[in-house]
Amino acid sequence: MLRKSKQILNDYQNNTDMNIGLIDVDGYRGYPNHALMKISAYYKTKGHNVEWANNKTQYHIVYASKVFTFTNDYDYSKIKADRIEKGGTGYSITKKLPSEIETSLSMDYSIYPDCRFS
Repeated sequence: MLRKSKQILNDYQNNTDMNIGLIDVDGYRGYPNHALMKISAYYKTKGHNVEWANNKTQYHIVYASKVFTFTNDYDYSKIKADRIEKGGTGYSITKKLPSEIETSLSMDYSIYPDCRFS
């Protein structure tokens, strides 16, 4: 699985202006999704546009994270993306982020502006 995750980064490494979409499948309930915060930080430091995914924008990659198995799945049919990556324990306990993202200590707190971080 790590090889596949690494391939995601390699496929787009030469693209200098990417649109990255994020989906918090569980919905924000006062607990920010750390994986999405790491993904956002990684791509923003590379100069790419990162935003919450919507059905009007075309994305290179949409990352969806689901923590809880009991959460209803997201309707991806209207998302316009070259690739949709689903992860989190609500989807798979074994799938990992690419190592460059997984091992990073950087997190983008700005994607959860209503959360008070300590």
